[in-house]
Amino acid sequence: MKHYIVQLELSAEEVLQYYNGRAAAVRARAHTGAVVQFPAVALRRFVGPAGVNGRFRLSVAADGRLAALDRLS
Repeated sequence: MKHYIVQLELSAEEVLQYYNGRAAAVRARAHTGAVVQFPAVALRRFVGPAGVNGRFRLSVAADGRLAALDRLS
């Protein structure tokens, strides 16, 4: 399983686009420089009044699918 660390800073307006289905996937640059993409629905549990902000560990299964998304402290 591969792991990527990403910093997400999405405003409430940006998150609303994902929530309304206007965008299905989130693209972010990992700390390694790699660009990663994952389903926007994975962010729902992290949405706050200001949007989504913080560092996250993205775990990817061998088949390339999202295995887990966890907020880092």
